[in-house]
Amino acid sequence: MKKAILVALALVLVIAFAACRDNDDNGDTSANNQTPAETPAETPAETPAETPAVTPDPATDAPTAAVVSAAPDFDTDLDGFLDYYFPATDLGGITLRWVGFGNVNHDNPVYAARYQERARRVEERFNVNLEFIENDDIVALAGAWGDVPDVIMASVAAGDPIAHIFRGNAAYWAPALANGGYLRSIDSWARQNVPTSWYDFVGQASDGTIYGFMNGPGYAWNVMMYNRDMIRAAGMDMTPSEMFMAGRWSLDDFYDYLVELNQLLPDDVIPLGVHNTWWKRMASYANGGYLLNPRTNVPGLLLEATLEPLNMLQRLVAEGLHLQPGFVSAEDGSPFPNGHFTWADAHIGGSNAELFRNGRTAIANGAPWGFEEVGTYFEFGIVPPPWGSNVQFPASGDWRDLKDYGYQSVFNDGTTNMMIVGTPDVVTPEVFANMVFTWYEYAGDRLVNARAHAAQFGDAPVILSLNSSQHLWTPEDVALWEWYASNSTWEAIDGGGFWILEYQDVWLNVLGGGGDFRAGFEAAMPALVWSLYDFGRIRPEDVPPAIWLQAEEFGANMGGDE
Repeated sequence: MKKAILVALALVLVIAFAACRDNDDNGDTSANNQTPAETPAETPAETPAETPAVTPDPATDAPTAAVVSAAPDFDTDLDGFLDYYFPATDLGGITLRWVGFGNVNHDNPVYAARYQERARRVEERFNVNLEFIENDDIVALAGAWGDVPDVIMASVAAGDPIAHIFRGNAAYWAPALANGGYLRSIDSWARQNVPTSWYDFVGQASDGTIYGFMNGPGYAWNVMMYNRDMIRAAGMDMTPSEMFMAGRWSLDDFYDYLVELNQLLPDDVIPLGVHNTWWKRMASYANGGYLLNPRTNVPGLLLEATLEPLNMLQRLVAEGLHLQPGFVSAEDGSPFPNGHFTWADAHIGGSNAELFRNGRTAIANGAPWGFEEVGTYFEFGIVPPPWGSNVQFPASGDWRDLKDYGYQSVFNDGTTNMMIVGTPDVVTPEVFANMVFTWYEYAGDRLVNARAHAAQFGDAPVILSLNSSQHLWTPEDVALWEWYASNSTWEAIDGGGFWILEYQDVWLNVLGGGGDFRAGFEAAMPALVWSLYDFGRIRPEDVPPAIWLQAEEFGANMGGDE
């Protein structure tokens, strides 16, 4: 793939990966089947190629409640459970290379023992030799995260795949591999056996073909938090949670709330301090917009539904209702010739989370794994991000219906199980899946429960019951969090090709220094689209012709191919 314009991307990817986590290997069995929100509507200028319809989850093929109750119990008879639901196939002693499934030589002896037991179980049940390769080893060969697909593609082209069964983050490597034809299709099997929410977006190529699945449904893992003690002491009539539930949490309502709160807070406390990237993620989708089309990766930065919440954050920064940025000049190390505004810890006095915990801000963003710690400082509440004019509060008056009116939550970590082209034919999609669920036995139990739910309720949405809810203070908080976390749409900006300097220059400097987002994004769009294409994440046929011509011209000027 072409590499001309990707200066500083490796550093950005390292930072992005530091914020990610793997939910699939912690034994959490709280996730269940869900139905994701529909792909957001696009403006005529950004309509992608038509995507094949997704077949609904099959209820007829799922075990009935009676069958499930008669089957061996997962907790008391694991071998019987696996024999019943995920039977082994004798693979004749072949060797399969597995990537990303856990290091049997892990430095932590607890993890090492767990992975060794799983390896033994798969090898014995399937008569197969597993050769484990760490993601980091492939990255070392590639030289950078973004170049990993090149290594895999080259090995397939040479007739000796570096991996057969592969588990990786769908945003980083899967689109290039899937769109380039380097992944084995499991489409027919998956549509009949795996809930849609386990593969929708994250396990599909741009044309909708299914090539992989997660170990459960995706769910949102970032939300807005507020210092309930502080807001009570300030004398606000309603908490953010109450405002949301009452239908008074539009962007305009949110702005008015912050203005009033600012007047009541001590002078050294700022009403809002969210991570600017997480605002961009949460608030754009809450307004029915998107940063990248979840199916095609076509940028949605020029959609009014996306721009509206970005413009609101800019207004909050300009009026001092949000944490103020620092500035890094080129002489100080900024990669931008004219420097850049930043909300990096060293320039704002600490991380957003630290400032919130220390009482410097009243509202922030946070993830569930931090709920318990925050609760040791003060009583806090959670509230989903506000919506804009593209979303109307439900006529029913019930906030739970918001997702039927364009409101979306997002998840951005989709660790996906896939097969590389060149995997021996004896490893059919069914055998592949049975091996995965033998390794991740808890995910197999989760799948059985999801099938039983589908048999009883069809594709009715499921509100996830998340373990982190126990750290929330009120039943209202629990209800809001579990509703928001469920039924999320894939958000794909963390993959290669998005965090280029041309885009970051616009985002940071317009946000911190003023200017017009639309004009800035229009100017950066050729570089952004070319970069996404350069990484194999976007197809020219999905991009509006005028923008693609500009992208091609940009690539040619940068010395790119084609």
